[in-house]
Amino acid sequence: MRSRGRPYDRFVDVLAVATALFAGVAVGVAVGMGLVARFGRRPAAPPLPDPAVAAAALSRRVLEVTTSAAVVLDPSDDVVLANPAARRMGVVRGGRV
Repeated sequence: MRSRGRPYDRFVDVLAVATALFAGVAVGVAVGMGLVARFGRRPAAPPLPDPAVAAAALSRRVLEVTTSAAVVLDPSDDVVLANPAARRMGVVRGGRV
C-alpha cells in the first residue's frame, strides 16, 4: 500500500497547482488584452462617395483614356465632357461643337 504522504507535501502540491493555475489565467488575460488592443480597434471605413459624383468621375476617366474622339453635350449643345482626341481633331473648340 502507498503512503498518503505528510500534510506538508500535500500543502506544497496544492500550492504548486494553485500557483500554476493563477499564472496560466494571468498569462491568458494578458495575451487576450494585448490582442484586443492590437486588433480590436479598427478605424472606421471611409464614407462611400456620392453615386452621382462617382459616376461623373468614372465617365471623365473613361473619356480621357479613349483613343477615339468622344464628346458629351448638354441639352443646349454645350460641351460637358470632351476627351483630348476630340480637342486635337478640332471637334471641340471653346466649349462648342
